[in-house]
Amino acid sequence: MDLYEEAVMYCLVANGETFVAPQFEIGKGWSCPDFVAIRPSKRRVYVVEVTAAGGVGGLVEKVHARESQWISRLRAYLEERGVCGPDWSYSVLVFVRRDQYDWFKGRIADAADVTVLCLEDAIAHWEWNSSVWTSNFSFETDALKRAAQ
Repeated sequence: MDLYEEAVMYCLVANGETFVAPQFEIGKGWSCPDFVAIRPSKRRVYVVEVTAAGGVGGLVEKVHARESQWISRLRAYLEERGVCGPDWSYSVLVFVRRDQYDWFKGRIADAADVTVLCLEDAIAHWEWNSSVWTSNFSFETDALKRAAQ
């Protein structure tokens, strides 16, 4: 795990109710997202990808293929083991550099189950407002972005 992934992990669990599995292998040799984050109180599972790279085209392709790349296999795995039920929702969180944010977000604009966040906002925990540390915090509402501005 690199320092960017570590910062994102800290961000993911700041609400005190999200459980994180780093480098979670989804099926033997299939796919290994940076994290799988499970938020039981919201009945929500996140596939989380973190990149500090300048070129994120390959990640766009993975996000477009998210159902076959991650979600269908992950759903089957978690339900089979009784971790999550069939009524749980699955989505993708992607943390990219601020200079890649608009480009990346523009490439996945039609994906309602994908949230793109700035890596710098996740790192700057000293700028977070108090809501980030509560169960009211939501990645989907860009609360992290607003908290850091």
